[in-house]
Amino acid sequence: MNHYGAMALRHWQNTRASELATIEDPQQFFTELGEQVATEVRRRAEAIESPMGEDYLANLAMLNEARTSAESEVLRELVFTEPEPEPA
Repeated sequence: MNHYGAMALRHWQNTRASELATIEDPQQFFTELGEQVATEVRRRAEAIESPMGEDYLANLAMLNEARTSAESEVLRELVFTEPEPEPA
C-alpha cells in the first residue's frame, strides 16, 4: 500500500469506521485506491505542466506546483470524502 492508500485508510478509520467495517479486504481496497490516486495525480500534473524554459529553478517550481495542485484535487475527490448518509 502506498502513502495515498495509507492516508485514505487513516481517514476512513477516523471518519468512516462503520463503512470501513463492511469492506471485505481493506488491504486490497486501500492498495488499489492508493494506486488509483497516484495514477490520477500523475496524469493531472502532466496535463497542468507547461513547456519548460531554460531556468532550472523556474522549471522545478512549475513542476512542484503542478504536482501539488493535482494532488490536492485528487485527494479531495478520492480520499477525503464524506461518509455515505445512513438510510432513514
